[in-house]
Amino acid sequence: MNSIRRNRLSHLLQNRSQGLRRGSVALAALLCLPLLLGPVSNTSADTAALPEIVFSQPVVFTDEGATVTLKVLKKGAGAASVRYESRYLDGGEAWPRARPSVDYTHVSGTLEFADGDTEKTFTVNIIDDDSWDPDEKQEVIDIFLEVDPTEAVRGVPGLTVIVINP
Repeated sequence: MNSIRRNRLSHLLQNRSQGLRRGSVALAALLCLPLLLGPVSNTSADTAALPEIVFSQPVVFTDEGATVTLKVLKKGAGAASVRYESRYLDGGEAWPRARPSVDYTHVSGTLEFADGDTEKTFTVNIIDDDSWDPDEKQEVIDIFLEVDPTEAVRGVPGLTVIVINP
């Protein structure tokens, strides 16, 4: 990570207690995507014919009480099964995470792409806590994709972040 990115991320984390602007969480999430995703699941030349699976957006903003529809894209020919799941990753005070069953309904499932399919969707329900808290900050949900490496390649973004505005 170059020094400009490192300094920007450090600045964002230091100013977390003062609240984040809408774009700050998105910027921080995008800066950390390579760290969170790791390498693409397939990199050898013999996987060139496999379809690539990605989220249509790396970051989605929403409000409490909303239903978020996430789109998964398949690029290339071939059938593939894709697993998706929301995961709670404790980010501490600097990275407040939404909690399953408190802030959103946990999701997991499988999307079946036939050879001609190019996109599938699933939804995440955001819970409205029905209370106003002046100190409440944005919270994030991490949704991951997993593929069978013999069927497809997980591309980037293979993770999407839902940012819940208070």
